[in-house]
Amino acid sequence: MSRQRDIKDVVVFGNPFTGVQDVALDPQGEKIPHSGDASTSIQNIQITKIKTGISISVEDPDHKRDVAGVFFGAIVFTAAIDNIITSNGHGLNDGDKVRFFTTDTLPAGLDPNTTYFVINSTTNTFKVSLTSGGSEITITDIGTGIQKFQRGLIEVLKVSAKEGCSEIDDSADANLFISFLGVTGKMLEVTIELRDVTQALGLISIGELGQLDIVVPLGSVTSGLIGSDTETFTLKNMTVVGQNTGAKHADIASNSLSLEGVGENGANIENTLSAGGSTPFEINCGDSGEISYKIPSADGGDDETVTVSNCVCTGVELSVEHAGRLQRKFDFGSFSSDGSTPPLVLS
Repeated sequence: MSRQRDIKDVVVFGNPFTGVQDVALDPQGEKIPHSGDASTSIQNIQITKIKTGISISVEDPDHKRDVAGVFFGAIVFTAAIDNIITSNGHGLNDGDKVRFFTTDTLPAGLDPNTTYFVINSTTNTFKVSLTSGGSEITITDIGTGIQKFQRGLIEVLKVSAKEGCSEIDDSADANLFISFLGVTGKMLEVTIELRDVTQALGLISIGELGQLDIVVPLGSVTSGLIGSDTETFTLKNMTVVGQNTGAKHADIASNSLSLEGVGENGANIENTLSAGGSTPFEINCGDSGEISYKIPSADGGDDETVTVSNCVCTGVELSVEHAGRLQRKFDFGSFSSDGSTPPLVLS
């Protein structure tokens, strides 16, 4: 007799996860290599170390999302108290969207979490407004540090970003064991799918370095994509490594951008909510801890609790599609602490 199951009470490193769609376990043992001498053979295979892999897929359970804005670039500008922003050969046109960031303090009047529209653009200068064609923003000082702006891409259909880290191999000495995975390096890979090919070909070049911001709004299932709060993913030190252009019969030409990045202190996807609070996505590659979750038992009785200790996050991935749900995936790995006791426990 078949039974429906569900995943309950997923906890990662002490933080509850909601919207979990899938949990996959992959227990593995390391085998001793067989002898290269054809005259000898082995009678059994011993397990010297036990590793458990686990992946958790999370989908926003409450809201549909949309790609409200994808901003890329690290273009230096200076501001003046006459509201004029100067950046030689900036390439912006009236109506384009921009966001600002800085190494210290932005000019007074500009907010790093606000999307602005370009107005009064010339070859080397422009002003900004909160609405397309609206009133100019008043700038009352020039700020401190290095000031930079990002260009907004329109008609973004899908963004997928993956943060991964390489693992330190466990010891080849059968007398030594490790209880966790170490992180030797981190890399970010991003793909952006655009509706109109001209967005990328005329603005962004292969090799260009910048900061990537992905903005998605909260919106209930019943009200569509309307929502005042937004969630922003920031990926720093991204470099464009490729562009792919395609066209179909009777369709708008499309384009995709490929980017890679390595952070100053290790690449990671920074996740912020405009309404405050935190999200499970704040877990980064290299973080370690314990994972547990519950499933109904086979006979329909008490829940079975699955616990995996010594887990290290080795991969984090997010994707958001036009009018879809925001999805996150986490990959973890865990070695046994003594080479024989499994990190996986059922209770």
